[in-house]
Amino acid sequence: MVFVATVAALLIIRSCGHAIMLEPLARSAQQMVGHAHSGIAMAGDCTNVSCAWYQQQAYLPKNGTVTNCDIRMRTLGVTCGATNPTDFPCIGPMKAPWCAPGTTPVLSPCGVFNGGYNQQGRDQLDLPGNVQATWASGGTATVAFALTANHGGGYSYRMCSTDRDLTESCFQMNTLDFVNQSSWIIDRDGRVISEFTAARTSKGTFPKDSTWTRCPIPMEGGSKMAEALFGKPPAPDFYGAGPTTAGRYVVKDLVKVPDFPEGKYVLSFRLDAESTRQVWQSCSDVRIIGKKRQAPAQVSSRPVCVGQSWGLDVTECEAWVDFYDKMNGPNWRGCSTARLDPCGCPQSSWGHTLFCNTFQNYQHITEIYLLHNNLRGKIPSSIGRFKRLLALDLSENDIYGAVPSELGHVPTLQALWLHHNPRLGGHLPMSLAMPNFYALELQWCNFTGPLPAINFTSIANCLLYGSEFDCPLPEQACGAACRPAGVLI
Repeated sequence: MVFVATVAALLIIRSCGHAIMLEPLARSAQQMVGHAHSGIAMAGDCTNVSCAWYQQQAYLPKNGTVTNCDIRMRTLGVTCGATNPTDFPCIGPMKAPWCAPGTTPVLSPCGVFNGGYNQQGRDQLDLPGNVQATWASGGTATVAFALTANHGGGYSYRMCSTDRDLTESCFQMNTLDFVNQSSWIIDRDGRVISEFTAARTSKGTFPKDSTWTRCPIPMEGGSKMAEALFGKPPAPDFYGAGPTTAGRYVVKDLVKVPDFPEGKYVLSFRLDAESTRQVWQSCSDVRIIGKKRQAPAQVSSRPVCVGQSWGLDVTECEAWVDFYDKMNGPNWRGCSTARLDPCGCPQSSWGHTLFCNTFQNYQHITEIYLLHNNLRGKIPSSIGRFKRLLALDLSENDIYGAVPSELGHVPTLQALWLHHNPRLGGHLPMSLAMPNFYALELQWCNFTGPLPAINFTSIANCLLYGSEFDCPLPEQACGAACRPAGVLI
Protein backbone atom coordinates (compact mmCIF):
# COMPACT_ATOMS: atom_id res chain seq x y z
CA MET A 1 0.00 0.00 0.00
CA VAL A 2 1.43 3.38 -0.90
CA PHE A 3 0.74 6.99 0.17
CA VAL A 4 2.78 9.48 -1.73
CA ALA A 5 4.58 12.81 -1.07
CA THR A 6 6.01 15.53 -3.28
CA VAL A 7 6.67 19.22 -3.01
CA ALA A 8 5.24 20.99 -6.06
CA ALA A 9 3.40 24.27 -5.53
CA LEU A 10 -0.34 24.37 -6.20
CA LEU A 11 -1.50 27.81 -7.24
CA ILE A 12 -5.24 27.25 -6.77
CA ILE A 13 -5.00 27.50 -2.99
CA ARG A 14 -1.97 29.04 -1.34
CA SER A 15 -0.63 28.47 2.17
CA CYS A 16 -1.73 24.84 2.34
CA GLY A 17 0.12 21.54 2.72
CA HIS A 18 -1.86 19.46 0.28
CA ALA A 19 -0.96 16.00 1.52
CA ILE A 20 -2.75 13.13 -0.19
CA MET A 21 -2.74 9.35 -0.15
CA LEU A 22 -2.29 8.01 -3.66
CA GLU A 23 -1.68 4.26 -3.41
CA PRO A 24 -4.06 2.84 -2.79
CA LEU A 25 -5.75 5.80 -4.39
CA ALA A 26 -7.44 8.07 -1.85
CA ARG A 27 -11.21 8.33 -2.04
CA SER A 28 -10.93 11.98 -3.06
CA ALA A 29 -8.58 11.19 -5.94
CA GLN A 30 -10.85 8.38 -7.19
CA GLN A 31 -13.83 10.72 -7.15
CA MET A 32 -12.19 13.79 -8.65
CA VAL A 33 -9.86 12.21 -11.19
CA GLY A 34 -12.71 10.02 -12.40
CA HIS A 35 -10.69 7.09 -13.74
CA ALA A 36 -8.26 4.40 -12.66
CA HIS A 37 -4.81 5.86 -12.11
CA SER A 38 -1.58 4.64 -10.60
CA GLY A 39 -1.01 6.41 -7.32
CA ILE A 40 2.73 6.84 -7.76
CA ALA A 41 2.22 8.21 -11.27
CA MET A 42 0.13 11.04 -9.78
CA ALA A 43 2.90 12.24 -7.48
CA GLY A 44 2.98 16.01 -7.48
CA ASP A 45 -0.44 16.38 -9.07
CA CYS A 46 -3.55 17.74 -7.41
CA THR A 47 -6.05 17.13 -10.20
CA ASN A 48 -9.36 18.89 -9.51
CA VAL A 49 -8.02 19.85 -6.07
CA SER A 50 -8.15 16.20 -5.02
CA CYS A 51 -5.48 16.86 -2.38
CA ALA A 52 -7.40 19.63 -0.56
CA TRP A 53 -8.87 17.58 2.30
CA TYR A 54 -7.76 18.71 5.73
CA GLN A 55 -8.64 20.53 8.95
CA GLN A 56 -8.22 24.31 8.89
CA GLN A 57 -7.77 26.32 12.11
CA ALA A 58 -6.44 23.22 13.84
CA TYR A 59 -4.91 23.80 17.27
CA LEU A 60 -3.96 21.82 20.33
CA PRO A 61 -6.83 21.60 22.83
CA LYS A 62 -7.19 24.64 25.10
CA ASN A 63 -4.30 24.66 27.59
CA GLY A 64 -2.84 21.68 25.72
CA THR A 65 0.63 20.58 26.81
CA VAL A 66 3.53 20.71 24.36
CA THR A 67 5.07 17.23 24.25
CA ASN A 68 7.23 17.25 21.11
CA CYS A 69 10.47 18.76 22.40
CA ASP A 70 13.07 16.60 20.62
CA ILE A 71 14.90 18.93 18.21
CA ARG A 72 15.47 15.89 15.98
CA MET A 73 11.72 15.66 15.46
CA ARG A 74 10.95 19.34 14.92
CA THR A 75 10.88 20.90 11.44
CA LEU A 76 11.28 24.67 11.98
CA GLY A 77 14.67 24.75 13.64
CA VAL A 78 13.26 25.59 17.09
CA THR A 79 12.11 23.56 20.04
CA CYS A 80 10.64 23.86 23.53
CA GLY A 81 12.13 26.71 25.55
CA ALA A 82 13.86 28.33 22.57
CA THR A 83 14.28 32.09 23.02
CA ASN A 84 16.18 33.26 19.92
CA PRO A 85 13.98 32.75 18.04
CA THR A 86 11.19 31.77 20.40
CA ASP A 87 9.37 28.51 19.84
CA PHE A 88 6.59 30.36 18.01
CA PRO A 89 4.55 27.35 16.78
CA CYS A 90 4.20 26.01 20.32
CA ILE A 91 3.50 29.08 22.47
CA GLY A 92 0.30 31.02 22.98
CA PRO A 93 -3.30 29.79 22.78
CA MET A 94 -3.14 28.47 19.19
CA LYS A 95 -0.35 25.91 19.27
CA ALA A 96 0.38 24.10 16.00
CA PRO A 97 -0.63 20.41 15.77
CA TRP A 98 2.94 19.08 15.60
CA CYS A 99 3.63 20.51 19.07
CA ALA A 100 1.82 17.46 20.48
CA PRO A 101 1.32 14.91 17.68
CA GLY A 102 -2.17 13.43 17.45
CA THR A 103 -3.86 15.59 20.10
CA THR A 104 -5.42 18.26 17.84
CA PRO A 105 -9.18 17.66 17.40
CA VAL A 106 -10.41 17.19 13.83
CA LEU A 107 -13.80 17.24 12.13
CA SER A 108 -13.14 13.97 10.30
CA PRO A 109 -10.44 11.26 10.39
CA CYS A 110 -10.32 11.52 6.60
CA GLY A 111 -10.46 15.30 6.19
CA VAL A 112 -13.07 17.70 4.89
CA PHE A 113 -12.92 19.52 1.58
CA ASN A 114 -10.96 22.78 1.76
CA GLY A 115 -10.49 22.43 5.50
CA GLY A 116 -14.03 23.35 6.49
CA TYR A 117 -13.03 26.98 6.98
CA ASN A 118 -16.31 28.89 7.53
CA GLN A 119 -17.94 26.39 5.15
CA GLN A 120 -19.76 23.08 5.29
CA GLY A 121 -17.06 21.07 3.55
CA ARG A 122 -17.75 17.55 2.31
CA ASP A 123 -16.44 14.80 4.60
CA GLN A 124 -14.21 12.42 2.64
CA LEU A 125 -15.96 9.55 4.43
CA ASP A 126 -19.06 10.41 2.39
CA LEU A 127 -17.25 9.43 -0.82
CA PRO A 128 -17.47 5.90 -2.27
CA GLY A 129 -15.15 3.44 -0.56
CA ASN A 130 -13.89 1.12 -3.29
CA VAL A 131 -11.20 -1.34 -2.19
CA GLN A 132 -7.83 -0.30 -3.61
CA ALA A 133 -5.45 -2.86 -2.04
CA THR A 134 -5.43 -6.26 -0.35
CA TRP A 135 -3.18 -6.85 2.67
CA ALA A 136 -2.35 -10.05 4.52
CA SER A 137 -3.22 -10.04 8.21
CA GLY A 138 -0.02 -9.82 10.28
CA GLY A 139 2.10 -9.04 7.20
CA THR A 140 3.75 -5.87 5.92
CA ALA A 141 2.58 -3.24 3.45
CA THR A 142 4.02 -0.28 1.58
CA VAL A 143 2.61 3.16 2.38
CA ALA A 144 3.49 6.64 1.17
CA PHE A 145 2.13 10.20 1.04
CA ALA A 146 2.35 13.16 -1.34
CA LEU A 147 2.76 16.88 -0.70
CA THR A 148 2.26 19.71 -3.12
CA ALA A 149 3.40 22.28 -0.55
CA ASN A 150 5.48 21.75 2.57
CA HIS A 151 4.53 22.96 6.04
CA GLY A 152 6.66 20.60 8.08
CA GLY A 153 5.38 18.46 10.91
CA GLY A 154 4.98 14.71 10.79
CA TYR A 155 2.62 11.86 10.03
CA SER A 156 1.15 8.54 11.04
CA TYR A 157 -1.10 5.85 9.57
CA ARG A 158 -4.19 4.39 11.25
CA MET A 159 -6.95 1.87 10.45
CA CYS A 160 -10.58 1.26 11.37
CA SER A 161 -12.87 -1.61 10.40
CA THR A 162 -15.98 -0.75 8.42
CA ASP A 163 -18.06 -2.69 10.93
CA ARG A 164 -17.31 0.12 13.39
CA ASP A 165 -18.25 3.78 13.43
CA LEU A 166 -15.49 5.45 11.41
CA THR A 167 -14.59 8.05 14.03
CA GLU A 168 -11.25 9.61 14.85
CA SER A 169 -11.21 7.65 18.13
CA CYS A 170 -11.57 4.36 16.23
CA PHE A 171 -8.57 5.18 14.07
CA GLN A 172 -6.58 6.29 17.12
CA MET A 173 -7.09 2.85 18.65
CA ASN A 174 -5.33 1.26 15.66
CA THR A 175 -2.23 3.26 14.75
CA LEU A 176 0.18 1.28 12.58
CA ASP A 177 3.76 0.50 13.53
CA PHE A 178 6.59 0.94 11.05
CA VAL A 179 8.60 -2.13 10.04
CA ASN A 180 12.00 -0.44 10.39
CA GLN A 181 13.74 2.95 10.44
CA SER A 182 14.08 3.22 6.67
CA SER A 183 12.12 5.49 4.33
CA TRP A 184 12.55 5.87 0.59
CA ILE A 185 12.27 8.56 -2.05
CA ILE A 186 10.94 7.02 -5.26
CA ASP A 187 9.96 8.49 -8.60
CA ARG A 188 6.76 8.16 -10.61
CA ASP A 189 7.97 4.92 -12.17
CA GLY A 190 8.72 3.32 -8.81
CA ARG A 191 12.51 3.70 -9.05
CA VAL A 192 14.28 4.29 -5.73
CA ILE A 193 16.08 7.61 -5.68
CA SER A 194 17.24 7.47 -2.07
CA GLU A 195 16.99 5.29 1.02
CA PHE A 196 17.47 7.16 4.30
CA THR A 197 16.96 6.80 8.03
CA ALA A 198 13.61 8.23 9.07
CA ALA A 199 13.19 10.34 12.21
CA ARG A 200 10.49 8.57 14.22
CA THR A 201 9.24 9.00 17.78
CA SER A 202 6.79 7.40 20.19
CA LYS A 203 7.52 9.92 22.95
CA GLY A 204 4.89 12.54 23.69
CA THR A 205 2.54 11.27 20.97
CA PHE A 206 -1.15 10.49 21.08
CA PRO A 207 -2.37 7.85 21.43
CA LYS A 208 0.28 6.98 23.99
CA ASP A 209 3.23 5.15 22.45
CA SER A 210 1.94 5.58 18.87
CA THR A 211 4.74 6.09 16.36
CA TRP A 212 4.92 9.26 14.27
CA THR A 213 7.47 10.15 11.60
CA ARG A 214 8.90 13.60 10.92
CA CYS A 215 8.24 14.90 7.42
CA PRO A 216 11.62 14.12 5.81
CA ILE A 217 11.72 17.04 3.35
CA PRO A 218 13.17 20.12 5.09
CA MET A 219 11.40 23.43 4.56
CA GLU A 220 14.77 25.18 4.09
CA GLY A 221 18.08 23.99 2.65
CA GLY A 222 21.03 24.81 0.44
CA SER A 223 23.47 25.73 3.20
CA LYS A 224 25.16 24.23 6.23
CA MET A 225 23.25 26.61 8.48
CA ALA A 226 19.92 25.52 6.99
CA GLU A 227 20.84 21.86 7.39
CA ALA A 228 21.82 22.48 11.01
CA LEU A 229 18.42 24.04 11.72
CA PHE A 230 16.06 22.09 9.49
CA GLY A 231 17.83 18.80 8.90
CA LYS A 232 19.61 17.16 6.01
CA PRO A 233 17.54 16.52 2.86
CA PRO A 234 16.88 12.85 2.03
CA ALA A 235 18.38 13.42 -1.44
CA PRO A 236 20.26 16.32 -3.06
CA ASP A 237 18.09 19.45 -3.34
CA PHE A 238 15.08 17.75 -1.76
CA TYR A 239 14.00 20.70 0.36
CA GLY A 240 11.74 23.75 0.25
CA ALA A 241 8.25 24.97 1.06
CA GLY A 242 7.19 25.25 -2.57
CA PRO A 243 8.53 24.01 -5.93
CA THR A 244 11.72 21.97 -5.57
CA THR A 245 13.46 19.15 -7.34
CA ALA A 246 11.56 16.89 -4.93
CA GLY A 247 8.47 17.56 -7.00
CA ARG A 248 6.94 14.50 -8.69
CA TYR A 249 8.64 12.13 -6.24
CA VAL A 250 7.18 10.14 -3.37
CA VAL A 251 8.14 9.22 0.17
CA LYS A 252 7.35 5.63 1.08
CA ASP A 253 7.48 3.58 4.26
CA LEU A 254 6.81 0.00 5.29
CA VAL A 255 4.20 -0.65 7.99
CA LYS A 256 3.12 -3.69 9.93
CA VAL A 257 -0.38 -4.90 9.07
CA PRO A 258 -2.25 -5.57 12.32
CA ASP A 259 -3.33 -9.12 13.09
CA PHE A 260 -6.91 -8.21 12.20
CA PRO A 261 -9.78 -10.50 11.16
CA GLU A 262 -10.53 -10.70 7.46
CA GLY A 263 -12.71 -7.89 6.22
CA LYS A 264 -12.81 -4.39 4.81
CA TYR A 265 -10.96 -1.56 6.53
CA VAL A 266 -10.41 2.13 6.01
CA LEU A 267 -6.83 3.37 6.10
CA SER A 268 -6.30 6.94 7.31
CA PHE A 269 -3.23 9.09 6.73
CA ARG A 270 -2.78 12.03 9.11
CA LEU A 271 -0.13 14.74 8.90
CA ASP A 272 0.08 17.26 11.74
CA ALA A 273 1.67 20.45 10.37
CA GLU A 274 4.10 22.63 12.29
CA SER A 275 4.33 25.88 10.31
CA THR A 276 0.54 26.15 9.82
CA ARG A 277 -2.43 25.38 12.04
CA GLN A 278 -3.61 22.52 9.84
CA VAL A 279 -4.01 18.75 9.94
CA TRP A 280 -3.90 17.02 6.53
CA GLN A 281 -5.78 13.76 6.07
CA SER A 282 -7.00 11.34 3.46
CA CYS A 283 -8.43 7.83 3.45
CA SER A 284 -8.41 4.79 1.23
CA ASP A 285 -9.94 1.34 1.52
CA VAL A 286 -8.16 -1.98 1.92
CA ARG A 287 -9.20 -5.57 2.36
CA ILE A 288 -7.41 -7.74 4.91
CA ILE A 289 -7.25 -11.46 4.27
CA GLY A 290 -5.82 -14.41 6.19
CA LYS A 291 -8.06 -14.60 9.27
CA LYS A 292 -11.58 -15.74 8.51
CA ARG A 293 -14.34 -13.30 9.35
CA GLN A 294 -15.98 -10.98 6.88
CA ALA A 295 -16.70 -7.52 8.28
CA PRO A 296 -19.88 -5.95 6.90
CA ALA A 297 -19.11 -2.85 4.86
CA GLN A 298 -20.76 0.45 5.63
CA VAL A 299 -22.27 2.35 2.73
CA SER A 300 -22.78 6.09 2.98
CA SER A 301 -26.31 7.21 2.16
CA ARG A 302 -25.39 10.88 1.92
CA PRO A 303 -25.58 12.29 -1.61
CA VAL A 304 -22.29 13.50 -3.06
CA CYS A 305 -22.38 16.14 -5.76
CA VAL A 306 -20.01 15.45 -8.66
CA GLY A 307 -18.95 16.86 -12.01
CA GLN A 308 -18.93 20.66 -12.15
CA SER A 309 -20.54 20.64 -8.69
CA TRP A 310 -17.53 19.13 -7.00
CA GLY A 311 -16.81 21.23 -3.93
CA LEU A 312 -20.44 22.38 -3.58
CA ASP A 313 -21.07 23.26 0.05
CA VAL A 314 -22.29 20.00 1.59
CA THR A 315 -25.52 21.50 2.98
CA GLU A 316 -26.33 22.99 -0.43
CA CYS A 317 -25.62 19.69 -2.18
CA GLU A 318 -28.02 17.86 0.13
CA ALA A 319 -30.60 20.65 -0.14
CA TRP A 320 -30.44 20.53 -3.93
CA VAL A 321 -30.91 16.73 -4.03
CA ASP A 322 -33.89 17.06 -1.67
CA PHE A 323 -35.39 19.81 -3.87
CA TYR A 324 -34.84 17.74 -7.04
CA ASP A 325 -36.38 14.60 -5.53
CA LYS A 326 -39.45 16.39 -4.16
CA MET A 327 -40.11 18.56 -7.21
CA ASN A 328 -40.35 15.92 -9.96
CA GLY A 329 -36.75 16.42 -11.06
CA PRO A 330 -36.46 13.51 -13.53
CA ASN A 331 -39.31 14.96 -15.60
CA TRP A 332 -38.10 18.54 -15.85
CA ARG A 333 -37.60 19.97 -19.33
CA GLY A 334 -34.22 21.31 -18.35
CA CYS A 335 -31.67 20.19 -15.76
CA SER A 336 -33.43 16.81 -15.48
CA THR A 337 -30.09 14.98 -15.31
CA ALA A 338 -28.55 17.41 -12.82
CA ARG A 339 -29.51 15.62 -9.60
CA LEU A 340 -25.88 15.32 -8.48
CA ASP A 341 -24.48 18.09 -10.65
CA PRO A 342 -26.61 21.23 -10.37
CA CYS A 343 -23.71 23.50 -11.32
CA GLY A 344 -23.36 21.47 -14.51
CA CYS A 345 -26.96 22.05 -15.59
CA PRO A 346 -26.79 22.91 -19.33
CA GLN A 347 -27.39 26.63 -19.84
CA SER A 348 -29.33 26.14 -23.07
CA SER A 349 -32.28 28.22 -21.92
CA TRP A 350 -32.58 31.07 -19.44
CA GLY A 351 -35.61 29.41 -17.87
CA HIS A 352 -33.98 26.04 -17.43
CA THR A 353 -30.65 26.61 -15.75
CA LEU A 354 -28.71 27.22 -12.56
CA PHE A 355 -25.73 29.39 -11.77
CA CYS A 356 -23.02 28.78 -9.21
CA ASN A 357 -20.04 30.79 -8.08
CA THR A 358 -16.72 29.67 -6.67
CA PHE A 359 -14.52 31.00 -3.89
CA GLN A 360 -11.37 29.13 -2.82
CA ASN A 361 -12.70 26.01 -4.58
CA TYR A 362 -15.99 26.07 -2.68
CA GLN A 363 -19.06 26.12 -4.92
CA HIS A 364 -22.32 27.85 -3.98
CA ILE A 365 -25.64 27.86 -5.86
CA THR A 366 -26.52 31.50 -6.48
CA GLU A 367 -29.38 31.46 -9.03
CA ILE A 368 -32.08 28.90 -9.85
CA TYR A 369 -34.24 29.42 -12.96
CA LEU A 370 -36.76 26.61 -13.52
CA LEU A 371 -39.84 28.42 -14.89
CA HIS A 372 -42.36 26.44 -16.97
CA ASN A 373 -40.34 23.30 -16.40
CA ASN A 374 -42.68 20.53 -15.18
CA LEU A 375 -41.96 21.12 -11.50
CA ARG A 376 -44.59 19.46 -9.33
CA GLY A 377 -44.84 19.27 -5.56
CA LYS A 378 -44.43 21.31 -2.39
CA ILE A 379 -41.44 23.60 -1.99
CA PRO A 380 -39.33 21.77 0.61
CA SER A 381 -38.11 23.55 3.72
CA SER A 382 -34.56 22.67 2.65
CA ILE A 383 -34.79 25.62 0.23
CA GLY A 384 -33.65 27.72 3.18
CA ARG A 385 -30.25 26.01 3.17
CA PHE A 386 -29.11 27.82 0.02
CA LYS A 387 -27.36 30.52 2.01
CA ARG A 388 -25.88 32.30 -1.03
CA LEU A 389 -29.01 32.18 -3.22
CA LEU A 390 -29.72 35.48 -4.98
CA ALA A 391 -32.56 34.56 -7.33
CA LEU A 392 -35.23 31.84 -7.43
CA ASP A 393 -37.68 31.41 -10.32
CA LEU A 394 -40.21 28.55 -10.02
CA SER A 395 -43.02 30.24 -11.94
CA GLU A 396 -45.51 28.59 -14.32
CA ASN A 397 -45.30 25.12 -12.80
CA ASP A 398 -47.58 22.90 -10.69
CA ILE A 399 -46.32 23.85 -7.26
CA TYR A 400 -48.85 23.52 -4.45
CA GLY A 401 -49.10 23.97 -0.71
CA ALA A 402 -47.59 26.92 1.14
CA VAL A 403 -44.34 28.84 0.83
CA PRO A 404 -42.02 27.54 3.58
CA SER A 405 -40.91 30.10 6.14
CA GLU A 406 -37.31 28.96 5.65
CA LEU A 407 -37.23 30.72 2.27
CA GLY A 408 -37.43 34.10 3.99
CA HIS A 409 -34.36 33.25 6.03
CA VAL A 410 -32.05 33.05 3.01
CA PRO A 411 -29.93 36.12 3.79
CA THR A 412 -28.91 36.90 0.20
CA LEU A 413 -32.27 36.47 -1.58
CA GLN A 414 -33.07 39.42 -3.85
CA ALA A 415 -35.40 38.06 -6.54
CA LEU A 416 -38.33 35.65 -6.17
CA TRP A 417 -40.66 34.55 -8.97
CA LEU A 418 -43.44 32.12 -8.02
CA HIS A 419 -46.21 33.46 -10.25
CA HIS A 420 -48.74 31.33 -12.16
CA ASN A 421 -48.79 28.45 -9.70
CA PRO A 422 -52.56 28.45 -8.98
CA ARG A 423 -52.33 25.65 -6.38
CA LEU A 424 -49.67 27.55 -4.40
CA GLY A 425 -51.37 29.52 -1.63
CA GLY A 426 -52.20 30.00 2.01
CA HIS A 427 -50.51 32.62 4.15
CA LEU A 428 -47.22 34.07 3.02
CA PRO A 429 -44.59 33.58 5.73
CA MET A 430 -43.80 36.70 7.75
CA SER A 431 -40.12 35.91 7.21
CA LEU A 432 -40.44 37.28 3.66
CA ALA A 433 -40.13 40.71 5.24
CA MET A 434 -36.46 40.00 5.85
CA PRO A 435 -34.94 39.89 2.32
CA ASN A 436 -34.15 43.03 0.31
CA PHE A 437 -36.15 42.29 -2.84
CA TYR A 438 -35.64 44.02 -6.15
CA ALA A 439 -38.04 41.54 -7.83
CA LEU A 440 -41.10 39.88 -6.25
CA GLU A 441 -43.68 38.33 -8.57
CA LEU A 442 -46.40 36.23 -6.90
CA GLN A 443 -49.30 36.95 -9.25
CA TRP A 444 -51.98 34.37 -10.10
CA CYS A 445 -51.39 32.19 -7.11
CA ASN A 446 -53.88 31.65 -4.28
CA PHE A 447 -52.40 33.50 -1.31
CA THR A 448 -54.52 34.73 1.58
CA GLY A 449 -54.07 36.23 5.03
CA PRO A 450 -51.96 39.21 6.07
CA LEU A 451 -49.21 40.58 3.90
CA PRO A 452 -45.72 40.40 5.40
CA ALA A 453 -44.25 43.78 6.36
CA ILE A 454 -42.31 44.10 3.11
CA ASN A 455 -41.15 47.51 1.93
CA PHE A 456 -43.08 47.23 -1.34
CA THR A 457 -42.22 50.76 -2.46
CA SER A 458 -38.55 49.82 -2.76
CA ILE A 459 -39.16 46.85 -5.10
CA ALA A 460 -38.61 47.77 -8.75
CA ASN A 461 -40.39 44.70 -10.11
CA CYS A 462 -43.37 43.78 -7.90
CA LEU A 463 -46.63 41.99 -8.86
CA LEU A 464 -49.17 40.49 -6.42
CA TYR A 465 -52.45 40.61 -8.33
CA GLY A 466 -54.69 37.53 -8.44
CA SER A 467 -54.69 36.94 -4.66
CA GLU A 468 -56.76 38.49 -1.88
CA PHE A 469 -54.99 39.48 1.30
CA ASP A 470 -56.38 40.79 4.59
CA CYS A 471 -57.41 44.41 4.77
CA PRO A 472 -56.06 46.98 5.18
CA LEU A 473 -53.30 46.79 2.60
CA PRO A 474 -50.36 49.17 2.42
CA GLU A 475 -50.67 52.02 -0.03
CA GLN A 476 -48.39 50.27 -2.50
CA ALA A 477 -49.27 46.58 -2.50
CA CYS A 478 -48.19 45.71 -6.04
CA GLY A 479 -51.75 45.11 -7.29
CA ALA A 480 -52.90 42.84 -4.47
CA ALA A 481 -56.64 42.76 -3.73
CA CYS A 482 -58.06 43.26 -0.26
CA ARG A 483 -60.55 40.91 1.43
CA PRO A 484 -62.44 42.49 4.34
CA ALA A 485 -62.43 40.69 7.67
CA GLY A 486 -65.19 38.07 7.98
CA VAL A 487 -65.48 37.51 4.22
CA LEU A 488 -65.00 33.85 3.41
CA ILE A 489 -63.15 32.69 0.35
